[in-house]
Amino acid sequence: MTVGAPSARGSRDARRARAREFGLFTASTVVYQAARFLFSVAAARSLVPEDFSAWALVIALLVYSPSVLLGITNGMSRELPILMGRGNGEAADRTVAAAWTATIAAVTIILAGSVGVASGPGAASSSLLFGILASGTIVFGTQQFILRSRLRFDAASAQQATFGGLALVAAALLATNGDANFATAAVLYGAPMMAAVLLGVVLAPPPTAPRLDLMEMRRLAGIGFPIMLAGLVFSLFVTLDRWMAITLFGPGRAAPYALASLVAAAMLVIPTVVSQQTYPRMAIARGRGAPAAELRGMARHQGLVAVGLVAPVAIVIILFAWLGLPVVLPRYVAATPPIVVLCLGFVVLGYLTGYGNYLNVAGGQWRYLMAQLVGVACAIGLMFVGGRLFGLLGIALGMAVSHVIYGVVLRVQALRTELVSDDPVASIDEHG
Repeated sequence: MTVGAPSARGSRDARRARAREFGLFTASTVVYQAARFLFSVAAARSLVPEDFSAWALVIALLVYSPSVLLGITNGMSRELPILMGRGNGEAADRTVAAAWTATIAAVTIILAGSVGVASGPGAASSSLLFGILASGTIVFGTQQFILRSRLRFDAASAQQATFGGLALVAAALLATNGDANFATAAVLYGAPMMAAVLLGVVLAPPPTAPRLDLMEMRRLAGIGFPIMLAGLVFSLFVTLDRWMAITLFGPGRAAPYALASLVAAAMLVIPTVVSQQTYPRMAIARGRGAPAAELRGMARHQGLVAVGLVAPVAIVIILFAWLGLPVVLPRYVAATPPIVVLCLGFVVLGYLTGYGNYLNVAGGQWRYLMAQLVGVACAIGLMFVGGRLFGLLGIALGMAVSHVIYGVVLRVQALRTELVSDDPVASIDEHG
């Protein structure tokens, strides 16, 4: 008993640490996402329609702005923990330096271009403001990738919470500013972002002497480009139903479905947080030489944890849809059946997405992307047919079934994929 006690205590302490880490990162992610949403609500309230349309376009472009790095940071987020697991600190530093150099180069080009446009004849300052916001978004993304890849989720949480907390204050200021315009919104949104970026510089300092390592950048882009594309396709996949509903039924009739989709999609926060915490640990295990079976086991464990956490949330949401929606939002009671169906689909999706992490770590990122494209194609076809036959409920059924199909394809691909020739350890040795 006394021999095993320290080990048991150590195991309990480790579980407590993981639970605390998960709780902090989840809370900071919720605050971060909620603040961005509420800032847009405040912008809709305060800006004239023309300025709000411009702001909505800017927000959409900011989501895709890290794509200018062509997946280099995505590749770094896989390689860095693998190299940490292998104990190859020198190669890990080289990988981080290459990612930072690409980030600095991209930000320099964007800022120079926005200054040039803003200084042109008849040009407005909006282009310069957009350049600053896009640059901040790119740097913030690189910092988050590095912190999460190094398992520094406490620091990543602090950075997200800083941005989110300050953005909530900025949203309140914007909502109460009767003279607000596009520039006001950009400055108020940019200030929290820059504060978070400065905190990130303290938490994850960039290299003092960035190296223009084109070979390493090309290697990271080759690994990360399909991972980046997969992320973009997944964003399309989980929002495609809203576009389909509007296309088939128009904005008015599709309004209940828009509510259903937004409510159900909120459950994605939990599987996403679990995935972000599992991925670097799976990559570290890969770097230590873990076999494919062990990595698949981690993917399966990720799914079980995600379902265990998201299923109770789904039950609460379904109960609210049946009992609370008629009282709180009686005009949207038609959203209840789609909410129930979508919640079930997202639970299944949460269980199976861990196999996407496995494919990325094992070197099957192109297969991961193909699985997502299959899911998108199925979603379009099933939602169109379902919408024509059963209305809004049919769109929800098509979306939920496509989630299941996508998850099954993902799992089949993972079971068929061994640790393929895209071996990051081997490529590092050859490069180094």
